[in-house]
Amino acid sequence: MLALVRIVSALALLLVATYYLLASIPFSYYHFLQFPHFWWMPLFISLHPLVMVAGIVGTVGTMPNVGGHQGSWRRYLAVGGLTSAALMTVTSLVPVLQSYETASALCFAPIVLLALAGAVEIVGHTGQEAARDSADGRALIGSAALAGVLVAGVYLLNAGFVRTGDARGLLPSEILIAGGASILGHVGLFVLGVGALAAIQAIGARRGWSSTLESLCLGGVVAALAGLALHRTVLVTLTLGRSRAIAVAVALGIAVVASWQALLVRRPLVAGGKADALRLTLLPIPRTGQGRALAATACVSLIGLSATILPRALLLADWGFALQKVLVFATWLASLMLILSLPDSRKARTVLACGLALAVTGTLAVATAHAREDQSPTAIGGVGPSLAVERYAMADTSVMVLLDLLRPVVADIDFYNTLRDQGDLTDDQSLRPRPLHLVEEMSSTQTYRPHIFVIVIDSLRPDYLSAYNPKVTFTPAIGAFARDSIVMAHAFTPYTGTALSQPAIWAGGLIQRFMYVKPFSAVNNLERLIVAGGYRSYISMDEILTLLLENRSRVHPLDSHIAHPERVEDAFKFDLCATLKELQSSLDRDAHDPAPVFFYTQPQNLHIRVLAPRWASLSRGPGAGVSDFFEPAATSLKRMDGCFGGFIEYLKAKRLYDDSVVILTSDHGDQYGEGGRWGHAFDMNFETIRVPLVIHVPERLLAGRPSDPAAVAFLTDVTPTLYSLLGYGPLSNNPLAGRSLLPSAGDPVDRPALFLLQSSYSRIFGLLPRDGDWFYAANANTATEQTFDFSQRGDEGVPRTLAPADRILYRKLLIERVAALGAYYRPNTTASR
Repeated sequence: MLALVRIVSALALLLVATYYLLASIPFSYYHFLQFPHFWWMPLFISLHPLVMVAGIVGTVGTMPNVGGHQGSWRRYLAVGGLTSAALMTVTSLVPVLQSYETASALCFAPIVLLALAGAVEIVGHTGQEAARDSADGRALIGSAALAGVLVAGVYLLNAGFVRTGDARGLLPSEILIAGGASILGHVGLFVLGVGALAAIQAIGARRGWSSTLESLCLGGVVAALAGLALHRTVLVTLTLGRSRAIAVAVALGIAVVASWQALLVRRPLVAGGKADALRLTLLPIPRTGQGRALAATACVSLIGLSATILPRALLLADWGFALQKVLVFATWLASLMLILSLPDSRKARTVLACGLALAVTGTLAVATAHAREDQSPTAIGGVGPSLAVERYAMADTSVMVLLDLLRPVVADIDFYNTLRDQGDLTDDQSLRPRPLHLVEEMSSTQTYRPHIFVIVIDSLRPDYLSAYNPKVTFTPAIGAFARDSIVMAHAFTPYTGTALSQPAIWAGGLIQRFMYVKPFSAVNNLERLIVAGGYRSYISMDEILTLLLENRSRVHPLDSHIAHPERVEDAFKFDLCATLKELQSSLDRDAHDPAPVFFYTQPQNLHIRVLAPRWASLSRGPGAGVSDFFEPAATSLKRMDGCFGGFIEYLKAKRLYDDSVVILTSDHGDQYGEGGRWGHAFDMNFETIRVPLVIHVPERLLAGRPSDPAAVAFLTDVTPTLYSLLGYGPLSNNPLAGRSLLPSAGDPVDRPALFLLQSSYSRIFGLLPRDGDWFYAANANTATEQTFDFSQRGDEGVPRTLAPADRILYRKLLIERVAALGAYYRPNTTASR
């Protein structure tokens, strides 16, 4: 019973540490707050100091009185822990004390407490020797191999091949390659890990180590391996700084292992009166009778939960697969413990090995038979074994974790470290604002001021609009609007995430990665334009614009009822229909005001966190091949289309339409299961970087302005286009600034040969040429790179194998572009740190 209390207390402390870790990273825990899976988080945030106290009481109160100084250490730990809980309470009650830095510091308090409590208890038992058995190294390694096959088989079966019947778009040969690589990879990893521990125990037995020293050495190695695994998989996903990521990984590894071993020193004997330190490290229960049956049942339940049920439930709510990677580690541990809990007889293990081999072979055969035979070979041209494994990993998170562990060993780590360092040059709170002006002087050559309506539908993909995709039947109003407008066929976002994409629209150019350098007015060209033009603004003040806009003298905020801090469940979930209805009422109320209208909104109807509850209610899962579209997105967009069409009719009825610039676009795309990927925050590919961009311009402003709807356009071109249309110019030739899509005489029309793209939340950087025919992306967190060929329309989502010569060239060009951005905003820094 005491052991159970200790485990629950440790989990409570780790949950508090996780909360502060997420709270120290911009947008992370806000992301989780938006999903129904985490309905309990607001309550937990309010009560987490009490959870901390409960964890302290459960941990310190169950420490036995062993050793002369045990009582003193218990008091020290209690005082330190309760002091930390008091600081957490004060921070929660005083908003001015809440910051990323404070959360980062408080994250370590429960982790350090766990580590110290475990260490004190282990040291307190020093000298209490138990009779020991020497481990059978070959049997342990054999068990590890069986556990590896079990994990590979479970995840292969769960990858969705048999369930969906389309094998996630993989060819039969790719499934065989990836399945074989999965088996070899899992077996190799498990054998290597357990083999290293068995070697340490063999050395200890040969040299006569005490049981305490042996356990400490084994625990130290396990802690190091656990910290390394967490750092390379979960923490890089959270985009922590290198030093902080290492510190968190080391602290967590020590805390978890120390807590685990503190439980072992209480009951060092197995049935028969002898203990095997290595077996106890991996399986701290008796291996006979009822204990073995309970262990096997618990392990099977945990495997089913962590490998099958929870990953599906968290599919849309996860933050860059962070939670699913944690579940992979739980599955690995449960699988190894399950095999170790089984009898040692050679006959039983032979039967188990044959059964696993038949199950895995049968799964591979069924998956191959159900693979997509209709996939065009040309669409997969250039896909080699390594790329097949990468593609399969998106359906198998266990293989994804294996690749995370392997890549830093085989990848060119110097390139990724350089890319990370260059990218982080402008991700610094000490940065001072560096101005980015689109024009030298805010003086216009014309007096005519059109109304401006900018609608940025969060996560809207162009292939979900009839203006871009003839298969679409659910957006007739937007289609009619597009026929009366300029449709940029190849529009892209420079940032695959709202946090930087939306500010870049207002800046009209590439900005610092930090969120956000103040005053943002130094680069806020759109705000400068609407103030100089005397516009009365109607703006949906979301959490980003609340931080960015500084001159609100003529701003009428919309949707204030859902921007209230006490409405966490509805926070900033702007609905286009409700916003347009409120706007129309406001325009009718202010009809006497002669000032031109500026309107900006970014509705969230299509955001993955809004669609997630609707997807969960569907009778079938996404990607089942029964529709060309993700049903929740298509259904929501059909409703929005009706509201948008009604608003256009309103403008026409009020005789505003012919005097209005109306822009319909998105801040980024989204993934709806293509290649096993969901969301947009941690990937850069065809689905996430492409956006729609439809611009209606009054006829009187189009005269003499050339336009090229087939040219590559960026969201950073929206504000320069408005500057040009309103007569402000000539526009700057700064390579970081956008260009007018409808240039007037004197505006620069040249484009850089390569455009730099970035993720808003992760260290992913990409290159896109001005003809838009290909795309290259490098991920500095996972040490991966991909290239996509956009010239073959319809096959853009399939990555290509990167030729060695191209890899060298792309890496050089990417580093140059990232360094140039850093040099502009940090002019006193050198090219590298």
